[in-house]
Amino acid sequence: MHGCCISACETASCGCGFHLDTIPGQAEPSFDVTFVSEPTGRPVLFARATLAGENEYRLDVDLSEELVTSWEGLRVTDWMPFRFILRPTAADR
Repeated sequence: MHGCCISACETASCGCGFHLDTIPGQAEPSFDVTFVSEPTGRPVLFARATLAGENEYRLDVDLSEELVTSWEGLRVTDWMPFRFILRPTAADR
């Protein structure tokens, strides 16, 4: 995976995008994404990311007030306070 960008969140709804290096012509149409808190190792968010361009995926999700407060100041160049797990959606297999 190369890069993840998180938009600054002023409301409880936020978008995230990421780009995956894949074999040409074999991009998955969507992924189930689990965001895992880096400090605690606990899952904090579940969402579906859909193909938005060539190997680029996007998800839009409502965030809890706790996540908005924690993530609203993040910049693209900051260390992200989470890891994420990607799984191809069952309907796409």
